[in-house]
Amino acid sequence: LEPADIPLVKGFVTRSIGSQSESVNQFYDKKEKIDSLYQTQSRMRKEGRGSESAKILRANPGLEQAYKLSNKLGSEMSEIRKKIDLVTSNSKLSDSQKRVSIKMLENQLLLKARNGIKILKRF
Repeated sequence: LEPADIPLVKGFVTRSIGSQSESVNQFYDKKEKIDSLYQTQSRMRKEGRGSESAKILRANPGLEQAYKLSNKLGSEMSEIRKKIDLVTSNSKLSDSQKRVSIKMLENQLLLKARNGIKILKRF
């Protein structure tokens, strides 16, 4: 029995997608690693340590593209979460309408995270 099955509680919660948090966490772990590598090499380049920066880029081909893509996906996922919050707080929607909308948005979030993991798998 989940909280979403309890009559008075179900309007305030949704059923979680089993692997959603795992996939989303994996995406953000990859994003964090990419951000760290990119920022390190960028800082080195700005400090005049070009050879060290170039070494990081050689060891991580596609880093700049991965950095841009992971930030784009992260922003898109953030927008989906904002939409979930709006649905949750919308008093004009019934509980069942909220559940359907939130489920759809959670699926979008999960797909973005999984696609991001696939595309960024080298990192």
